[in-house]
Amino acid sequence: MAKFIKLIRIQGPILRTSLVFVMAFALSALAVAGEGFEHGKWRYLVKYQGVFSAGSEISIADLSWETMPVELDSQVDYLQSRLFISSEKHAFVENLYPFRYQIDSWFMPESAACLAFKGYKQTKKTKHYLAVIDEEKDALERIDLTENNNVSVLESLEFGDYVREQGIDSYDFPISAGTFDRISMLQRLRSENLKVGDDLTAWVRTKDKKLRYRIRVEKEDVIELAGSHWPSWKLRLDAVKFNEEGRERPSHRSVFLWLSRDSSKVFLKALVRHTIGDFSVQLVDAGHSGPKEVLASK
Repeated sequence: MAKFIKLIRIQGPILRTSLVFVMAFALSALAVAGEGFEHGKWRYLVKYQGVFSAGSEISIADLSWETMPVELDSQVDYLQSRLFISSEKHAFVENLYPFRYQIDSWFMPESAACLAFKGYKQTKKTKHYLAVIDEEKDALERIDLTENNNVSVLESLEFGDYVREQGIDSYDFPISAGTFDRISMLQRLRSENLKVGDDLTAWVRTKDKKLRYRIRVEKEDVIELAGSHWPSWKLRLDAVKFNEEGRERPSHRSVFLWLSRDSSKVFLKALVRHTIGDFSVQLVDAGHSGPKEVLASK
């Protein structure tokens, strides 16, 4: 088990990337463009199955997702979403390598255009930063929040003043034309009219690089989850990064996602295959605000 925990530590960036993708599809209560917002919260369970669990499936972390509208005086609305990942309730991980991750994203629902995203990581060290995207300049400003300094932009985002202060207008564009963070890119993807064979491209900013994502709709599927059978889309996401010479190389392992094949496109399951086993995430609670068609048996 110690080797398994060491793997989690070494592969942390890859696993965190996968978990962000997993949770982005949990925004099932988010209204589409032109409609009102709903507040919602969902719970997921992260599991592992492989050589370090003797082939058994074991739970290693809990995930929670919350989405809420930012109150504004202006007519341009934007949304704040918060993801929290914790090993607190999983003793074998908590005792050897406890971790807490929190990710916030602010984006405009008409296009899912990303305004900014914030990351907080607590393991043996603590990291806390805010990244602000400048769409016109194709640039990113990173602000260190570790010592609770430079919080004026963060407060502006949280209290609904940012859009007005920056003079940002509502805008829309194809998924291939904008710059997103991972959460807003996947939220934008949920608004697409998907069909088998679709092959989409999106540009995504992380805290230190820009990635090109290829998103493929592999097939229509039916998966069993919580005693029900769910008609779903199976998607594959692959990312490449670029070195100083502009050469491509994979950024992380392929991420497979299943989302419900209905109007809500609710995230159901995610899977990342590693050489030592499979990491998966499954919805366990859609909360009271979840759509009825999601909570009902299929």
